[in-house]
Formats: sequence, structure tokens, C-alpha cells
Amino acid sequence: MLRFGKFGFTLIELLIVVAIIAILAAIAVPNFLEAQVRSKIARVRADARSVATALEAYMVDYNGYPHPSPDSVELYFVQYIPGLTTPASYMTTTILPDPFAIYQTESGIPVWGGTAVIVPRADWKQTLYYFTYDGTWAAGCSVNWGQFYPRKAFSVFTHGPSKYWSGIEHYPIVVEHPDLISSIPGVEVYDASNGTKSMGGIARFGGNLRVQQTP
Repeated sequence: MLRFGKFGFTLIELLIVVAIIAILAAIAVPNFLEAQVRSKIARVRADARSVATALEAYMVDYNGYPHPSPDSVELYFVQYIPGLTTPASYMTTTILPDPFAIYQTESGIPVWGGTAVIVPRADWKQTLYYFTYDGTWAAGCSVNWGQFYPRKAFSVFTHGPSKYWSGIEHYPIVVEHPDLISSIPGVEVYDASNGTKSMGGIARFGGNLRVQQTP
């Protein structure tokens, strides 16, 4: 006569399985998140390169880089660069989302490390930043620091994975005038060797700046 016993797992066996799953998750999840950040960094660099190529083509035709209109800090985003899509199509679109964009708070003011810096327009699509070095912002730098003369140049950048204000737009000034480092807000250039979520901005520069590209 056959007898069937009761089969099942003991509590210890279940705990061991759960522990193994937890260990595997602890290994896999960080690697997945790191891969996501690296992918976003590659995307930002590719988009900035595309914008820079379009801007250089615009420069050839118009002997100058386009300015946001009106030239004010709240419009310093790739989304608002005039003339890159019409009438000549240097790019198919200027809506290139920045995966590291600082989103608005409930008050409508984006925050960098607790400091309100720029209030974007209501139709801002969280695109990359765009600065010209012969416009209002650069003129203000000349007033504040006295040595940085406006140049026909530009920067396209993001604040990077840390999403904190990086001061990367001041990088050309610091390179050209290292004596001003103490008076210019801290400039941090992103360096992946410090970890993918390190502080620092990622930028693409063009024009007659005396600066090499950031990594």
C-alpha cells in the first residue's frame, strides 16, 4: 500500500532563497542604474554635438551665432534658439530634452542645491542650456569681472547627473583668466572617473573660446 507524505519547504529554506534573491538584486539594481546614467550621458553629448554642428553651419551663413530673443536669462535654452529650424533647416527640431533637467518646484522656481537660479517660461520643455558669449550674459560677466571680453562663441550644456548647479558656463572664463577663480562661482566639470553620479556639468563649446572641450 502506497503512502504519500507531505512535501513543503521549511522556514530556513525559504529564508535562504529570499536572502539569495536579495543579494542578486543588490548586485543587479545598481548596475542597471549605472547603465541608465551612462546612457543619458551619451545621449546628452550626442545631442550637444548635433546642436553645435547646426550652430557652426548657422555661423558660416550669418557670421554670428543666434541669440535668444529677447536676450534674457529665462530663455537660455536650446528650445528657444531662433533660426535653426526656419527658414533654413539646420536641425529638424530644437526640442532635445535634457535628461538631467532641473524641474520646477511648486512655486515654479527650479532649485540647484537649494538656490533658485532661473525661472523658465511656462512652455519650457526641459531642453539643454544654450549660452552665447557675445550677448547679455557675457556682457554681465565683463562688468562683474572686468576681464572677460565677449566673444563669438557658445556653449550647450547640462548640469549633469548630480542635477546641481555646476557653473559650467563660466568654464571658458576660468580657463582664460585663472586669476579670477576665487571670485567666480565654483566651476565643476563632470568626471565619470569619480562615479557616474559625480558633481559637475557636461558642456559642448564652440567659436573662438580659448578652451578645449570638456570630457
